[in-house]
Amino acid sequence: MRHLPRVLKETGSAFVFSGWTNLKAVLIAADSVGLHTINHLIWKYQFGVYTRRRFVTSHYHILFLAKHPRKYKFNKVERYPEDVIYVKREYWKGKKKTPTKLPLALIEKLIQYTTDPGDLVLDPFMGSGTTAVAAKKLGRRWLGFEIVPEYVKLAEERVASFSE
Repeated sequence: MRHLPRVLKETGSAFVFSGWTNLKAVLIAADSVGLHTINHLIWKYQFGVYTRRRFVTSHYHILFLAKHPRKYKFNKVERYPEDVIYVKREYWKGKKKTPTKLPLALIEKLIQYTTDPGDLVLDPFMGSGTTAVAAKKLGRRWLGFEIVPEYVKLAEERVASFSE
């Protein structure tokens, strides 16, 4: 988190995903490095893990953070954009997957709201490469990092298999 203000341009922003158990730490970290919380979004998906003694968690928190509180980019993609986003989780069969699998439709939506064609999209935790595929599909440049060798291979395959 501490590197985001350094790598973001003046109009730059970031989306940080978190489950509820880490949300407080993420908010404190964003605040401590001088990032501004523009919105707190909820990604609501269609199922959660069964529990006996508490409510089923069927959402992620998405923090929309900006380097500058008034100079960030926001494209009004939908007429009435709401802070609860309903996008179904994608089901991945087989062994080629990562623990956090975000739907392409969700990432595309976030990229469209905060970037223009030709802009650079950074994903410092690339996983399966969903952000890179979405950026490429939408005409954005992308840069991603991943340290797990199996995920690097998976992301490379996914990005290479996408044709514009």
